[in-house]
Parts: sequence; C-alpha cells; structure tokens
Amino acid sequence: MSLTLSETLAIYCSDTRNLESLPTSTETTFYPDIRTLLTSVLRHEKLPFDVRTGTSEKGAASHDMPDFVLGDGALFVGVYGEVKRANTSLQDLAVSTEQKDQIGRYLAQTGVVLLCNVRGFGLLVCDPAYVRDGVTPVPPAHRLLEKTVDLWSAVVGGAKPKVDPEAIVALVEIITRAVTDLARIAAPADLAKVLARQAREAKDALPDDLKPLKPLLDDYHQALGLAFDVDDEKGARFFRSSLVQSVIYALFAAWVLWDKKADDDALFDVDDAHTFLPIPFLNALLHDIRHPSRMKHLGLEPHLLRAIATLNRVDRPLFRSRMTFPTIDGETSIAAITYFYEPFLEAFDPKLREDLGVWYTPPEIVRYQVRRVHHLLKTELGRARGLADPDVIVLDPCCGTGAYLLEVARCIAEELISEGDADTVGLELTSAFQHRVIGFEILTAPFAIAQLQLYLLLEQLGAKPDPTRRLAVFLTNALSGWKNHGDVKLNFPEMRDEFDASQQVKRDARIIVVIGNPPYDRFTGAAQAEEAELVAHYKGVELVEQKTKDGSVKLDRFGQPLMKQRGSSLLYEEFGVRKQLLDDLYVRFLRLAEERIGIAADYGVVSFISNSSYLTGRSHPLMRRSLLSSFHAVWVDNLNGDKYRTGKIIPKDLPGAGTRDDSAFTTEMDPRGIQPGTAIVTWVKRTNPATAPGKTEVKYRDFWGPAQSKRQELIASLPSGTPSTPGSAPPYETIQPSAEGRWRLAPRVVEGGFEAWVALDEMFPTNFQGVNHNRGVEGGVIDSSAKILSERLAEYFSSETFEKAAAAAPEIADPKARYDPKKAWNALRVDGHFNAKSIKPFLAFPLDQRHIYYVDKHKWLNEARPEFAQNLADNEWLITVPEPRKASETWPLYATTLINLHVHERGSVAFPRETSGNDLLSHRDANVAEPAWRVLRDHFGLSGERSGEDARALVGRLFRVAFAVLHAPAYQSENKSALSSDWSHLPIPKDASLFEKLANAGDQVAQLLDANSDARDVIAAVLTSDRAKHLGQLRRLDGKKINADDLAVSVTYWGGGKGKWVPRPFEENEMPVPTAVESWGERTGDLFINSEVHFGHVPEAVWQHQLGGYPVLKKWLGYRQADRRDGKPLTDDERRWLRQMIQRIAALLALGPTLDALYQEASAESFTASDLNVRS
Repeated sequence: MSLTLSETLAIYCSDTRNLESLPTSTETTFYPDIRTLLTSVLRHEKLPFDVRTGTSEKGAASHDMPDFVLGDGALFVGVYGEVKRANTSLQDLAVSTEQKDQIGRYLAQTGVVLLCNVRGFGLLVCDPAYVRDGVTPVPPAHRLLEKTVDLWSAVVGGAKPKVDPEAIVALVEIITRAVTDLARIAAPADLAKVLARQAREAKDALPDDLKPLKPLLDDYHQALGLAFDVDDEKGARFFRSSLVQSVIYALFAAWVLWDKKADDDALFDVDDAHTFLPIPFLNALLHDIRHPSRMKHLGLEPHLLRAIATLNRVDRPLFRSRMTFPTIDGETSIAAITYFYEPFLEAFDPKLREDLGVWYTPPEIVRYQVRRVHHLLKTELGRARGLADPDVIVLDPCCGTGAYLLEVARCIAEELISEGDADTVGLELTSAFQHRVIGFEILTAPFAIAQLQLYLLLEQLGAKPDPTRRLAVFLTNALSGWKNHGDVKLNFPEMRDEFDASQQVKRDARIIVVIGNPPYDRFTGAAQAEEAELVAHYKGVELVEQKTKDGSVKLDRFGQPLMKQRGSSLLYEEFGVRKQLLDDLYVRFLRLAEERIGIAADYGVVSFISNSSYLTGRSHPLMRRSLLSSFHAVWVDNLNGDKYRTGKIIPKDLPGAGTRDDSAFTTEMDPRGIQPGTAIVTWVKRTNPATAPGKTEVKYRDFWGPAQSKRQELIASLPSGTPSTPGSAPPYETIQPSAEGRWRLAPRVVEGGFEAWVALDEMFPTNFQGVNHNRGVEGGVIDSSAKILSERLAEYFSSETFEKAAAAAPEIADPKARYDPKKAWNALRVDGHFNAKSIKPFLAFPLDQRHIYYVDKHKWLNEARPEFAQNLADNEWLITVPEPRKASETWPLYATTLINLHVHERGSVAFPRETSGNDLLSHRDANVAEPAWRVLRDHFGLSGERSGEDARALVGRLFRVAFAVLHAPAYQSENKSALSSDWSHLPIPKDASLFEKLANAGDQVAQLLDANSDARDVIAAVLTSDRAKHLGQLRRLDGKKINADDLAVSVTYWGGGKGKWVPRPFEENEMPVPTAVESWGERTGDLFINSEVHFGHVPEAVWQHQLGGYPVLKKWLGYRQADRRDGKPLTDDERRWLRQMIQRIAALLALGPTLDALYQEASAESFTASDLNVRS
C-alpha cells in the first residue's frame, strides 16, 4: 500500500534526524531519503521527471557531482539539486560560491536549483532582471531564494508524529513550481505533462459564469451540433476543457512548425504563433482570448503566456532528437498521439478522456484497413492505382489525430514510387491532402494535431502547400450537415469559414472510400434531428415532421425540424424486438457510411473497426439487412477480445481454449484495452445492380489470443504480408446470412454483455410512478418538518370557512390544473380530515426526506398513485428511470417511503420488492418474473412460489445486487450509451458466493441512499470512524463557537447560483481511505453557507456528486436558502443531516473500487435474459 505524503514526510524527518546524529554520516548518507521524499511528491502531483542522486555532471570539463537532479532516464537534467548538512542554513547555501561557484553554474544552466539542508528545502531562482547566458555562473547578488520550508520543525511527536499540513503544501509548491514553471524540458512526454498541468490550472481559473461566451457557444451549437448545457456540471466541464485544450494545442502546433525554421537561440512569442499556425479557426481563437471585446475577460491570456514561457524552456535540439514526427516510411506513424494527445488528456482531465472514448488505434490495425481498401479498389472495383488514383476520394469521418490519413498518404507514396514517380510524391500528396483525402473531426485538440501531422509530413517531403488553400481536414460534425435545412447563423467569421468549407465537401465531394475507427459511445452534446434520422432507418420507424396547431413545422434549437415517430416499428413487427440498443455512435457512423457509399455512390468501399455487437446483436437485424442490401460483398475480421461474451478467454473447443483473449487495442500504453469485442468489417459496393441481402458475399474469420499476435496476423494476411509461421493467419469461411438467422454476420452466436443481460423491467415486472403532487415542496402539503406540517393542516381543515383556511395555508388554497381547492376542502372535511395518519414520510429528492399530507381523493394531489400507497407498508423500493437524459439518473435510488415523481429529474419509476392486490386479505407476491423465479430458485436451491418467503427475500437480495452493480463506476462507464436507451440491464452472477458478496455491498449502498434511516454504522465501516469524523465539520472562520444565528444559508445555491465551495489541499487528518484516493478527487474544500460559516473538508467529488440528475448538496442547500423561507436558518436536525449527507456521499464514492471489482467478476459469468426465460 502506498504511503501518503504526510506519512512519507514523517518517515523522512525521523530517519534524517537519526542519521544526522551519527558521527559517520556525510551528505551522501541522506541521498536515499531525499530521493524517496522527492519521488513521492513527484508521483503524488503527477509531475514528470525522476530523481537521481550522485550523478556526474555532463561533459568532460565537469568539476564535480551534483548531489541530486530531477531529470529523465536519458541523463537529461531539468533541475539541479544541492545538499548540505543541517548546520548550514538555506540562506547561506543560496549565496554560496564554493566548489568553483557550483550553485552559480547550476543556476546558469537551468535557471532553478533546489537547495536542501536535510532539515528543509528551498527554491533558488534568478533575479527576474538578470539574463542568463547558460555558461557564466549567476552571481549571488542576482540569486533569489524564492521559497523555503523547514520540515523538521513541522513534524512533532514520537510513535504517531503530527505533520503540519502547511509544510506539506509548501514542499509541494516548491517542487511543483520548479518542475512546472522553471525546469528545462527535453522529453516530449514531460512537456505534455507540464502543459497538461498548466492547462488544468487554466481551466480551473475560468470564471463560473460562461454566459458572456454565448456567441461562441451558439456557434458550437449551430456548426458542430454540440448541445451541451453549461449550467450542467458535465456540459460545463466539456466546454471548459475543449476551450483550454484548443488554446494549448494551437500553441503547440505553431511552436513545432516555428521550431523547424527558428534559430537555436530564438524565443517563441505570440506573434510567432499567429505567423506559423496554419489553421485559421485556431489562429482566431488565440487572437480572441486577448481581445477586449471577445474573450479577454476569461483571463486566459496569462495562461497563454505561461505556456509560451514553458515552450521556451524546452531544450529544442534534444527535444527534436526525441520527438519523432510522421514520415512517409511509416516507422513513426503514431508520434504525436503517443507523446501528446493521450498522455496530455490523461493528465489534463482523465474523466473527459473516458467520456470521449479517446483510445488511439494501434498502427497495425490502421495499416491493415488502409492496405485492404487499397487492394480491394484494385481487385474489386477496377481502380488499378488503388488509393493513388486521383479520382478516389477518401473520407475518415472521425479522423482524430490523423492516423488513417497518414497511412493513406504512405500507401499513395508507395504506389507512386513503384511506378517510378518518386520525385512527385510531395506534389501528389499536397494535392491529395487539399482535395481528396478528407478528415472530419468534432474535437478541436485532435483536429489541431491531425493538421500538424499532415503539414509536417509535407514539409519532410519538401512540399510547399499553397498558402491560399487549406488542407482537407475540417472541424465539423460528420453526422450532420449532409442535408440542407436552411441558413445557419454563426457569430465568428472563422467558424463560418470552417462551417462553409465542410458543407461544400458534404455537398459536392463524390466519396469513394469511408474508413476509420468511429467512437463507440455518445459524449456530452445532444443529437441533432439529422443524427436521429440516421438511426431511425435501423430501428424501422418512420419519422415525420412535428407541426404546430397552425400547421407550421416545429424546429429544434439547431433550426432543424423536430421529428416524431409515425406508426409502429418494423423491428418489432418483423423480429419481435420491443426495446433496442441502437443509439451507439458507431451505429450512426455505419449508417452514414451506408448512405454515402451504399446508396449515394456508384461504387466504393467502407472499412470500419468498431464494436462487434452488431454482427449478431438482437437489436440489429434491420441494420444488418440494410447493409447487406446496399453492398455486394463483405469481409468480417472478428478480433473478439470481448469481456462480456467470452470474459476475454478463448472459448472451449477452439485452439488455445481457456487462455487469454486480449482486446486488439491492448498495448503497453493501455494494457487493459477496451471491454467490448471489436471487428474490422469491410464492405464493397460494385457497379453491378443491387442484390437481395441473401445474395451478398460474406466472408468471415476469427482472431483469438494475445493482442500483438492478432495484429501481426492481420498484417500477415494482407496480399503483401508474410506470415510469421505458415498458416498463422486464419482463413476466411463463407457464410450465408438469412432472414431465419436474423441476418447475422457470424457463423455462431455467443451471448453476453449489456444487451443480453436482463433489463430491470423484465426482471421486476411491476413498477409505479412516483407521486406527482404539483403543489410545491415547502409550505403546502409538503414540509421538511412533520410537526409544522401537522399544525398547518390541522389549522387548514379546522377553519370555519374556506376563506379562513386559505389565509392559514395560501399555498394549499391555490388553484391548480384539475384541482379546485374549495371543493377539495369541503369534501375532505366531510371525510374526517384533518387525519394525523395522512402525514407520511416522503422522499422529495435524492437524500432529501420530507413529509407529505397524503390523500388519494378529490385531486388533493395531482396524481396520488394510490397503487403505490397500497403497496407501501413493510416494503422497499428500487427507484430509477428508463432512457435517462443525464448520467446520474442511471444510478438507482432507494426508499421505504412514498416518493416524489421527480426524485429523478426526468420522472421516477419505483420497483417494489413485493406487490399485493386490492383485496386486504390477498397475499403479497415477490416482484419477480415467474420464469426468472423458477430458474433462480432451482439454481440457488430455494423453494416455494412467488408468494413465499424465499422469493420475497430473493428480490430483496436482487435489489441489492442491482445497487452494487449499477453504482459501480465501471458499469456506468462501459455501458453509458446503452443506459441512455433503455432500462438498466443487470448481470446476475451465477456463482452463489459472488451473488452474496454483491448483495452485501449493495446493502451498504442502499443504506447510504436511504434518507429515512441513520447510516453512521455503514459510514464508519466504509471510511473508518476516525476519517469520517473530519468530514463536514461545521466551523466559523474566526474559530468561535457556532450558535443558532450562524446557520442561515445566505450563499446562493438555488437555480443558477454556483454556491461557494472553496478548494484547498487535503490536510493530514483528512486524507482519504486508500480506496477513495481517486474517488474523492485531488483536493478537498470548504462548503460555505454564509460569509462566516462553512462545513469543512468536503472533497471535490463529494461537492460535485449528482444523483437523479441533480447536484445533491447544491440542490438541498438551494431549497433551504434563508431568502426562500422567510429568513429561517438551518435547524439542528438539518445541519446534522447535511453533514451526514456529506459523509454518505464520501462513503458511496469510496465504495467505487470495491463495486467495480465485483461488477467485473459478475459480468464475466452471469445469467442472460434468455437463461432466465424472460426473453425469446
């Protein structure tokens, strides 16, 4: 188990104190402890560089050995370090000229020296006015000891020492500043990490209010179809991240091109960026963030200058020697993405990386797809020069950093060289990149890298692109814009130009080849109507325009017609599929390719590597039939590696059965790969007339085993390939898809994964909607205090007249749709109201328990859901939504009480554990599908019918399995697209022991979500009592005791208010449990309710956590703002509950790794819906 920084520092101080007391100790004696401490800081802060001690200075003229350096494995020095014994002060060391002015020489070379006198550290830099020449030692008068920290005095105590958290912060700041802002840089990966850290700080510094950016947001909406909501945490993060990434990558691209031309001693500046950046849209962005009337108010200019200063710290000759750029020979095909895009995004915003599904395509796969297309153009379509034919127009609709475009270029070059035209390669490729080798990309960072790589390749070939003509890589949404729906109004001229250029390509280009690796999942941004139309064809639904009462067409926010389904679905009528999973992005890209080649083109080729589910998936028969009808021949290279269908194990009866079957995307950079199986499928349309789907030629083969072997076998199977061993590449077999076989594109079906698992509504057939009160959640029929609610309703019903009742409770007496308050008042008085038994606990929102005066007559409530109330006693409820609109709505909630319809923002549905009929004497049945009960009863050795104890207990345990699985971060991440299209699907493990482990973990989740009970025992079990007690402590800034008048919530949390969460580092006693190190975020903070009072130590992820589509803490506080409830402060119960909410969420997040591990086990061997006989 790794140590915390505090623990490492305590050990360092103890060890070095002991060593200092030994008469035999020398400076070198302390090297191991110094190395361990500094390495711990670097790793904790995710900073580049390693620590080396006792290393000779570079060069024959070296005078001595630096005590330590921060550098890399190639002996490059970023920061020098000097060590003296504890009796030397850091101030004296800073001005030392000993050993031929060693410190002055170090400072001359790097501009920064870390000083250590064992007991502490100091950061030594040059006076800002001093100009270093890299050789002359910096004189003491021009040295500046910027910051120091005394570690020994910060650690006190014996067996359990206490560490001053300010000392940790100071040490981290010294090392971080040295590396991030001062050190020399030579390695591309190090530069990526430093820029990523600076970019993260720039993103965090952006103002909360993004409304002034409305023109730019509108352009993103209109031109790219990115409909993220900046008031939503996820949407705001996406936009902030995109904006900052764009700035950093624009600078990097310009700097790389500048470096090729600049003198070795030149310094890069903003003007150089504008001069050398060949991408107008990004060039304009650099201008706008410095322009007072554009985006200067965002405060990005200082961060821009900081990044420029970082680029000027790069040792350019060394960097060039280590940074491989794309070449025509293909040996360096993944340079930029290897060193920048993925590592940058991982360090900058790993959650965004996951959301976007950023996985680079291994070069062997890219090479195989491009070379196979090149071969098929020649052999199947009569294009003798293949991709080198100037009439062959190629589109990668999701080009990322340009891997496929570069490989197409290499293929063209090889063809030209084989024809004896080597001298025209640069000329031909320039023309190709400007006219017919086209890339579309929706994200600005990879868009910049793709253009950079193409420019570098052309430069390497000596080509000089016409500066008046752009390369054919466009910032655009490939899934929209192919149909003209009128004028799109854009605010920024550069965005207008980019949009118009991409539209011209979509309108005029006669595309012959579509190739690439489309994204598998949706990311932040709602689909436009045109995207929805793509999938409608595969769903078998007819979409028609929605009309207003006056007959005009309704338009969406993009100005496109709103569509609705007319009639039933062919998918259901022909194949019995009621619920489908066809909203994955790769499905849309396949339909786009089919429209461009299979329908619009006279002939052509499509080659995609994608999720392989559609080859045999239950949702995909219409999709397969359509594709088979549009193309004449198809080659399926199934790369398998499917976690869900085979558990990434080679199935029995196959060579190597029982051994590992990797994802083809498994590499040293990403050993895990991706979880669903993948396949390369290549579709060819000939000039022949279209044929029936059953006549299409289908060739199929499987690849099994280690990832590297699969990729090698792919390359070996190319016409020009050479097998490493005879017969190593599997041969194709011919298969014949048929209607009876649901047009499957594989000879065998292995079920597994989300689609095969049982859906919640299949498993638990009875559900009820929450209570739709439509009466407000405070001051009327609902209140957080049962006592206040009782007094209000008693006075309301005891009033002599309705007018007096209305004066006593105006909220209740306010007429609503279908609610006549006076009529209801009279009728309920006749029925004997007020009745104290009508006051019932009521879950209003996640973790927000209130009380409701519940009556199911006389429209007292808009929709009282009497069937819910009839099943309420001694029951429990799993609360969720089908087809959620927000990610946090996919996490189920738990209740034993009545629930609000809007516990989930979209509208909650509750599954009861057991159900009863209308007859009071009727028995209660377990809410489980009868066929599933029989299978599970026999499998787990249970007995009885659904009315028996075993069945009811089983449903309770199944609920808990659902809570464990559905709250596992890995489940949410791996199935995010499918979750947006259906109910959650549940992998129920077949192993009884694993089932119980999941149920026990799910019980902890349920207790943490249960707002009607105390969860302190579970919180302590998950976090430990000692850690839990530091969470959410109520404090005053001045340290005084809290009194009742301090508890008014005056900070604005309601609606668009951002609240006030002030970030800070974790203190020693606040460090998360080991399982929560990643889950709680990188920092904690203080949550203020007014200017003087805050709840201390609220980790960032706890503050941001959402359930039901709401930010939990923000929503709860918003409803309790003093200005929304007549100035009333929080009650004692409320402030205690808020603290427990903080602790509950922290514990829920800390459970994440445990839930992930259990989910991974369950998904590998679980029941399918077919196994449970609930789906044919």
